[in-house]
This record gives sequence, structure tokens and C-alpha cells, in this order.
Amino acid sequence: MTSIENVIQKIPQEATGPLQKKLTDILLKSKKGQMLDPNLAKSILNNYHDNDLKSPEGFKTLLEAAVSLEKEKVAEKMQELNLNEAAAQLGGN
Repeated sequence: MTSIENVIQKIPQEATGPLQKKLTDILLKSKKGQMLDPNLAKSILNNYHDNDLKSPEGFKTLLEAAVSLEKEKVAEKMQELNLNEAAAQLGGN
């Protein structure tokens, strides 16, 4: 199983901002929201409240949550941003 840390290593720092926006959209539009781990949801809300969503930990939490609900959509958005290595890491699960 590929870890989120391995995926993050394939994402250049300058791509995290645009990807963060896409991950947020995926989470907000997902019809699987009720399946989100409550601890991940709480972490996202805490990071949002503390204005830390752009921090490395906040980004990791967003990515983990989005992958848990919509892995294929996350990989698709990564490919749109030419993050093909990161998308390939997701496919390795």
C-alpha cells in the first residue's frame, strides 16, 4: 500500500496550492462525504479554523481525506496539473 507521504514526496512545493484547491473541491462535492473518517474531518476543521490548511500537515490531511473518498478523482486532478508521478503513486495502492 502506498502511503500518503510517498505521494506527497512526488508533489513539488509550488504545486501544493493549486492541488489544495482541487482537493477541497473534491471533498465538498463528494457524494461519499458521510464515509469520511470523523478524525480526518475533525483535523480538516481544526486546520481550517487555525488557518493551517496550507501548512504541510493541513495539506497532508486534505490529501488523505480526498484519497479516502475519491481516489480516482484525486489522481485525475493530479494529472491535470502534470503531477503524473504522484498520480502513479496513488494507482499503486
